This record gives sequence, C-alpha cells and structure tokens, in this order.
Amino acid sequence: MFYNLLKMSLIGRIGSVETINEGAENAFHKLSVACNGYQKDRATGEKTDTTSWVEVLLPGKVNVENFKVGRSVLVEGVPGVNAYIDKVEGKAVGKLRITNARVTFQDAKPGEDESVEAYEEMEGVSQKLETV
Repeated sequence: MFYNLLKMSLIGRIGSVETINEGAENAFHKLSVACNGYQKDRATGEKTDTTSWVEVLLPGKVNVENFKVGRSVLVEGVPGVNAYIDKVEGKAVGKLRITNARVTFQDAKPGEDESVEAYEEMEGVSQKLETV
C-alpha cells in the first residue's frame, strides 16, 4: 500500500506556551511560534515585514520546561487549519496548526537570568547580517 506524506517545517521563535487539560490523560501543550519574513510589492519594489503565527500542538508527555518565550525552534509536523467563527466579531477565522510536531531548539539553553530582550537583540543582529 502506498501512503502520501504531508509534512511542514518552519523556523521561528516561541511566543507563548500553554498546557491544556493538565494532569489528565488527554493533556497537550499548545505553542505559538512566530515566523518572520517579508512581502515585496511588485509595482513599487517596496518590502514590508510580516509575521505569521503558527499554532503547534505537542502531546502532554513532552516536558515543556525548556520551552521559553523567545527561544528559536525548528518545528516539523503535519500541517492543518483550525477554522472557526469568532464569537466577538462574528467573522470567519483560520489558523495554521501543526500537529504531531517534533521541536528542535536552534539556540543555546537560556540561563535563568536571561530575558526575552536578549533574544530580540540577537534577532536584530542576525537581520543586519542578512542584509549585508
């Protein structure tokens, strides 16, 4: 039998970590990961910075102790879309979601006294290097 494989990879920074149903058998962790890029206007050639947020679902047995806001991660998994109607505005909303994810850290383990600003500074330096 032949199976097709649908897999997505992305590199970004952790925006938030949330544990759902903590202590239950069906517990899982929800990460939001920001991926930065740009769009170029064909008429003017002007570049506009963009940030796309991706929801990543991990099983509850994963230890999320090292999943700190601002850490750079490589995420690989099965892409999907979470579509729903927003209760406040009544508009249709769709979010990119990755399930069955495998997460690899792309930076060193942060110390206890390091803050998110240090990661933002490092990100600014890497962007400057890319433009040179």
